[in-house]
Amino acid sequence: KSTFLAAASHDVRQPLQALELFLSVLGEKLSATSVSKDKSIQTLIDRINDSVSALDGLFASLLDISKLESQTLRPEMTEFDVGALIVQLAGQYETQAQAKGLKFKIDPGQFKVRCDEALLSQILSNFLSNSIRYTESGEISFSAHQTGDQVRIEVTDSGIGIANDKINKIYDEFYQIGNEQRDRTKGLGLGLSIAKKTADLLGLPLTVESTEGQGSTFAVNILIIESQIDDTQLLTSAATNLPDDVKTKTIVFIEDDPIVFESLKLRLETWDYNTIAAPSLEEVQNLLKEDSTQQPDLIISDLRLEGSVDGVQVIEKLRDDLEARVPGIILTGDTSPDRLKYIENAGLSVLHKPIQSDQLAAIIHSSLGSTHHPCAAA
Repeated sequence: KSTFLAAASHDVRQPLQALELFLSVLGEKLSATSVSKDKSIQTLIDRINDSVSALDGLFASLLDISKLESQTLRPEMTEFDVGALIVQLAGQYETQAQAKGLKFKIDPGQFKVRCDEALLSQILSNFLSNSIRYTESGEISFSAHQTGDQVRIEVTDSGIGIANDKINKIYDEFYQIGNEQRDRTKGLGLGLSIAKKTADLLGLPLTVESTEGQGSTFAVNILIIESQIDDTQLLTSAATNLPDDVKTKTIVFIEDDPIVFESLKLRLETWDYNTIAAPSLEEVQNLLKEDSTQQPDLIISDLRLEGSVDGVQVIEKLRDDLEARVPGIILTGDTSPDRLKYIENAGLSVLHKPIQSDQLAAIIHSSLGSTHHPCAAA
């Protein structure tokens, strides 16, 4: 199954990637015209976006499962503030909860832990998504509090709850409570399975307490390194500090799929980045030679390119040409364990297609907001 997913996902994700980016730009352009007053057109755009988001979510779940089963994930342990992570995730999920008329409360606490922040974020994201999906009224509570030498991070909802005879099944792949019709707009039933497998990888215990018809509490416990962090430190770490001139940066982009090329080029240009785009290494090199005053601040490349070089080699070659370790991002629909390890060993950031505009913006801002690429060798 994992091998099939790795082989098939690249080709299927290419058109989905282009569709998401084209829709993002279309929505922005329509909102700036008189057409935006036509509610029927806006409703149509919203439904298309919902369908694309649902499809994107299905692919993301399948990708996560394939990576966990193929054992290509390697935790990267760092020290960070749990409170800052809770604030960040709350910002992402509060809108979803409010759209259903739910109250969304947080109590982030102030605790420092050592863990893989991205993987912990994935666990908590699956908790939040699950609670919002199965709660029609009431509230979602997202909190952290100390229990002995550990911090307990909880997501509590007032949803449908789980019957005692089903509570042991919730971590099974493709199992969904109340979705016997297999409605895929409600996901694949992989979220909690992914959370459990990820927690096992990190050596973290997950717990669930639930009463049918009243709600559930999902929790994960992590050893505390330091508690009662200074408020200023917490707020600073939660903030996104970007340079004032981030929009004046130059981005080099290499993609040989015509549709994805046009969609991403358009997306970057509408964000006002100075974009140097071409379908091959040679053409990018020629464009840079034509104007030697342009110094790229970021290189984005698809992994699979026509010819004898791939995206990793393209970035390395351009770095050599520029005599600078320019931050690099690889875009790929490939889930092959060997390919993902290859990218990881090259010290490059990776985004899996289809990429949402906000994901792309976040990783671009992160790369451009630092003078030293976080993946670069010390």
